[in-house]
Amino acid sequence: MKKNDEKIEFSISQEELDKKWADAKASMQGHSWIQQGTEIKCDSCPFPHSFYIEPGNILKGIDEDGNPIIEAVLTQQ
Repeated sequence: MKKNDEKIEFSISQEELDKKWADAKASMQGHSWIQQGTEIKCDSCPFPHSFYIEPGNILKGIDEDGNPIIEAVLTQQ
């Protein structure tokens, strides 16, 4: 197999980014979320789906629209 060192770059407008972000937030509504490690999983849909959160964050709750509430926690160093 030949190694490909060629870089691929792309860009989108701020308007496109804002729309994608709004679509992503809308898709998180109405689910029942649980935390397993650094993964927030939906346990209310018939198909598995989840998203990653960085270590040091916890699922604090779910807002009135069904969006997960993520909160940073202090860790001892």
